[in-house]
Amino acid sequence: MAKSKLTPEDVTWIETRLNEAVCEAVPVRPRAEFVQRAKAELMDTPLPEPPNRWRKATLWSALMLIVTAIFVSVLHLWQRAKAGN
Repeated sequence: MAKSKLTPEDVTWIETRLNEAVCEAVPVRPRAEFVQRAKAELMDTPLPEPPNRWRKATLWSALMLIVTAIFVSVLHLWQRAKAGN
């Protein structure tokens, strides 16, 4: 389980804002510094490369889907033309 990256100040701020939202119907918006910190952390995190086998499996799945769609379309058109005669 991942550890939360919220600071104690973030938690206090969230609790206060949620209490205001519930009791006083005030909209809750995130703090600007929290958004900036989270965005910077997200942008600095490198994206993991998917394993090569996933790429191959995805490519084969897509190709099989395309071939199946073409086959079903041709079969449907053939049966439709056959029924029209």
